[in-house]
Amino acid sequence: MNRTWTLILANGALLAAALFGFLEKGRISGSPALAKAGLFGVTDSFAQLGRYGRWMTGGREILEIDLPLRMAYQKDPLSRLIGKPTRTFDEYMRLIEEASRDNVVSGILLVVSETALDFAEIEDLRSALLRFKAQGKSVYVYFENGGNKEYLLSTASDHIMGAKTAGLFLVGLKTRTVYLKDLLDKLGIRMWVVKEGAYKTFGDMFTRSSMSESDKEQLGALMDDLYEKLVATISKERRLDRQSLEQAIRRAPLTSSEAKAFGLFDSIGYRDDLKRIVKDEEPHRVRFVNFKDYRVRKLFPVGNPFKRRIALLHLSGMILPGESQDTPMLRTRAILERPTLELLEEIEKDRSIGALLVRIDSPGGLESPTDQIWRKIRKLGEKKPVIVQAGGVCASGGYYIASGGNKVIAHPYSVVGSIGVLALKPDVSVLADRLGLRSETIQRGDHADVFSPWKGWSPEELERLKVNIRHDYEMFLEAVAVSRGRSKEEIAELAQGRIYSGEAALKLGLIDRLGGFFEALDEAKKAIGLRPQDAAEIVVFPKEKGLFEALAQGPLAYKDPYLRLLEPVGCVSEMLDVLGKQHSAVLWPVLFQME
Repeated sequence: MNRTWTLILANGALLAAALFGFLEKGRISGSPALAKAGLFGVTDSFAQLGRYGRWMTGGREILEIDLPLRMAYQKDPLSRLIGKPTRTFDEYMRLIEEASRDNVVSGILLVVSETALDFAEIEDLRSALLRFKAQGKSVYVYFENGGNKEYLLSTASDHIMGAKTAGLFLVGLKTRTVYLKDLLDKLGIRMWVVKEGAYKTFGDMFTRSSMSESDKEQLGALMDDLYEKLVATISKERRLDRQSLEQAIRRAPLTSSEAKAFGLFDSIGYRDDLKRIVKDEEPHRVRFVNFKDYRVRKLFPVGNPFKRRIALLHLSGMILPGESQDTPMLRTRAILERPTLELLEEIEKDRSIGALLVRIDSPGGLESPTDQIWRKIRKLGEKKPVIVQAGGVCASGGYYIASGGNKVIAHPYSVVGSIGVLALKPDVSVLADRLGLRSETIQRGDHADVFSPWKGWSPEELERLKVNIRHDYEMFLEAVAVSRGRSKEEIAELAQGRIYSGEAALKLGLIDRLGGFFEALDEAKKAIGLRPQDAAEIVVFPKEKGLFEALAQGPLAYKDPYLRLLEPVGCVSEMLDVLGKQHSAVLWPVLFQME
């Protein structure tokens, strides 16, 4: 049988299958949406006949992916307006997963350069590439520049080619804390802090000139865990002995030739050189396809009509009250109380949704919205399974919310915990005096101005605040204890504001499993009666905004003063006024950034 007849028969089979999908899915389910999906299968099949014909006659595709600087978790309608539509992090993950099942795709060529993605996001992408390879497909990396994160991702490949000008900054891990006390003293500003938890060290940056012993202890333990995981992973994937790898780390940053000598690169050259290697190594004729143009070709673009869908919700940023939405232009991120509660309510009422997968990447925030969101997640979990995936930082208020899920999954590189509470306020009275600023207050109530930035706290006010902070800390302990099925005393031993790596959190019972997006998705599938290999329909929340809605919620639409603190410009008097609001407790953790 020649290739022409092979192509004709293959296309006929595809068309028949698509027609069957249209008739059966629309008739069996009685759903217009599924019928429409079946109709899409017909038209999509027509569009892809030539593509699958190439597969039947021996052709394959290699997807080219340029690692972006950062990835959004929600589509930006404004990007379509300027002709550069963006793909979200979820789309990257799911398209790589779908490509692993696409018989036309035989490999991925990943171009790696410096990125702002955190270690947890890198681990998710790395997991996607490893799952792709597990299907008998190949991954090639062209390494242009980068450090720990970028090289960790590259180890998921079969071949790493370094650019001739590549610099490999595999220098180990570090974290840095900046202390502002001496600067604030010179300015005449004093920051008052009341906290519960010896390791709740966020306020230290305002009240100390150097790191406390407790902070050195917890950060040292955390960095030990993360460094060990990084070295062990690279050593295993690259088949390098630990001594040789640590020698390379001590010598880094490395040139491309040095990296090749240490066995960290397989070859050195240009992007075109790697493409020639790919063509030589692949057993089929291949053509390279830009990942931005890749669209999953599926005959039946919907899941099993008899199974319920999985909601995917992203909660990222500080936890704050208010109703303002994210600003697309400034990329301000926050978990806002009212919109989040409304999304959870919508998911709860949607009978077609059987489970919720929520990704939380938050360093904490204010107490009241945190507790309200935690309670809603707990209540939702009584009706529908809630699977929580911890992002890079899921600490303090972020962990408070996460603990409300039925299961909590975290990466080894996730920062988890920080169960503690603090309150803080600035005192600018000395600065005001130096500047000649004068103010007078008329008040009713002995402590009406307790959070005023124009004065410090009296001994009586400090005692009252300590009582409030202790009360809020007990609430935090109780919430985690109830959620995790532990006693409050057990949680108290792990609390005190201490942060942990994902692996340490697993050993201590603060999470249920190590993993990322796919492991969390597998748990959600299991919860609605699906197997991990089964297809599932995922509904992303919040849903994509329309263009006019996005413009209406631009920088000028902000009403909430808390979010204005996050803007690059603002009014000093407004900031002082916001900090002076009477919020008794804040759930901030540490300012932790790992490089």
